[in-house]
Amino acid sequence: MLQTDSTQAAALAGKVAVNLERLRWEPAADSAYLVANIANQTLQVVRGSSVVSTHRIVVGKPETPTPELASRVHYFQTAPEWRVPASIATGEMLPRLRRNPGYLSENNLRLYDLAGKPVDARKVKWSTVSADRFPYQIRQAAGEENALGGIVFRFANAHDVFLHDTPARKAFAQPQRLLSHGCIRLQRPADLAAFLLQRDGGNDAAERISRMQNSVESSTPKVFSLRTSMAILIRYQTCEVEGSQIRVLPDVYGRDAAIAAALAGSANGQLVAAAQ
Repeated sequence: MLQTDSTQAAALAGKVAVNLERLRWEPAADSAYLVANIANQTLQVVRGSSVVSTHRIVVGKPETPTPELASRVHYFQTAPEWRVPASIATGEMLPRLRRNPGYLSENNLRLYDLAGKPVDARKVKWSTVSADRFPYQIRQAAGEENALGGIVFRFANAHDVFLHDTPARKAFAQPQRLLSHGCIRLQRPADLAAFLLQRDGGNDAAERISRMQNSVESSTPKVFSLRTSMAILIRYQTCEVEGSQIRVLPDVYGRDAAIAAALAGSANGQLVAAAQ
């Protein structure tokens, strides 16, 4: 029993060391910020030392993982149009179009050429179109079926990921939510939008919140710029503290081992150097 306990303690110590190293890499936190943890698929709104709200999120599948990053939310859009990324258009939709040229119209999607002119997908000879030569763009207009839902929060990053609503809200009831292509789907996005507008201050906060809600309900696209941007941190923490307890989370992308090995190598190197 003592050996088992010591083994478990050593494993926990290693897990804590890996995650403390991750925290060491992060930029200093603002007084208020958004923090999404990929490992437990939640996003928290933090102000000072308090958690204002917690939202479940859907993150990337292991084959299309959500990246770790730090950025700032400068604006959000309501009733957004979805411009389908080329990887999804060629990797997932092109095979379906070859089988069924009506696939786009059946799913509230529209085809455009690269100049932005509408194209009738039923008249395209899809057997001659390849992923390497795909001279089209696929878009989905705002509405209840739109893949981005009613709100999308934008922040600069090299991975072209963002935070957005979704019509597939049943996914938030699942314990593991690794379902996306890398972007983050957010539970209760209107609550976050209202918080950002209220935080932005000004005599027009209530009016802006009302406009935001009306825009979503009417599927009328609008952009809401923030006077004060909000820091966002997307992290990968496989353990966290709850009260006085350490909670171990699943290593859903298998990222812990590389950091543990690097830490072990660094420690061994220091020991060797000290012995010389």
